[in-house]
Amino acid sequence: HPGIRIVAAADPQPDPRAAFARDFGAAAFEDARQVCERTDIEAVYIATPHQFHREHAILAAECGKHVVVEKPLALTLADCDAIVEAVDRNKVHLIVGHTHGFDPAVREPKIPKDGFAR
Repeated sequence: HPGIRIVAAADPQPDPRAAFARDFGAAAFEDARQVCERTDIEAVYIATPHQFHREHAILAAECGKHVVVEKPLALTLADCDAIVEAVDRNKVHLIVGHTHGFDPAVREPKIPKDGFAR
């Protein structure tokens, strides 16, 4: 999308960091805090293993970043509540889940003439 730029990522592993920096021409850090503390970032996409969603979503919210986090939001209701509280307290937006709305098969589904999926 022309309104979105990928400017940074975090990964604890050096090989994925190097690949990201090479493929996207963007900064790659070892720690998520380094991404969240950047002033040129408005939103953070969290695609870490589920057990880190609470920590990373709260970190992003506390740094004033809007948060997009893959499903599930967190592993417990208490973790979910903590994320929502951090988002509310910091007046940022939270989106949970991912969409396939831009996948080619969804954008232009092949529907038979009779209208019935098979």
